Amino acid sequence: MISDRWNRGARRRAAVFGVSAMTLLLGGCGPAATFRILQPRLTGRQRDMTLTTLNADYGRSEGHEGWHILLRFPLPGAMSGRPNYVVYLHVPNPSPSETTTFPLGKTAPARGFFVQKAGEGRGRELIVGGFVELKRLSDGRWFLQLTADGELGTQILGTATLTRRDLDVRDYIERHHPGDVADLLAPPVSTRKARR
Repeated sequence: MISDRWNRGARRRAAVFGVSAMTLLLGGCGPAATFRILQPRLTGRQRDMTLTTLNADYGRSEGHEGWHILLRFPLPGAMSGRPNYVVYLHVPNPSPSETTTFPLGKTAPARGFFVQKAGEGRGRELIVGGFVELKRLSDGRWFLQLTADGELGTQILGTATLTRRDLDVRDYIERHHPGDVADLLAPPVSTRKARR
C-alpha cells in the first residue's frame, strides 16, 4: 500500500502532474501517456522513472464485459520504440457522460498488471490497490488518470489519452500476454464451479 509519507503529497503531486500532462496531451504536442514509476526495492535509474509513449490504446474485451487498456512504453527518454514497460488494465465499461472512477485490486472491478521487460526489476507485477479514472473527451478519445500500487511495492502514477484500437490491442495481448490476461480475468477460486 502507499505509505503515509507518500500519501501526504501524492494527491497534490498527482494533480499538478495531471494538469501538466493534460495540457500537453490535449494540445496534441506531446505523448499520449506520461507515467511515473517508483520502485523502492530497486537501485539506480529504475528506482524512479518517467516514461512516455505514443501508444495509449483501449479495446473492447471479448468474452468479458469492459475494456482492455494497454499502455506500451519504450525506454525512458523515448516516446516510441520497442515496448520495454507495459501497463495493462481491464476495466468495466465507463459512463460516456461523466467521469468514472474504479478501484483497482486483485478482486476489484478494475484489475491490472505492470510488466518490465528489461533490467533489475524484470517481470510481471500485479496491481493490488489504487484507482483508475476515465473521462470521455469531446473528440471521442478518453482521458485516463491512474494511481496504482503493485504487489512488490511499485507505485504507478500517470495520465493518458486513450485511442480505441480494438484489433491492435487484441493482437498484442494474444501475442505477448494471453496467460497473464486470462489469469487476471479468471474468477476467484472460491467462486469457480467444481469440475468433475
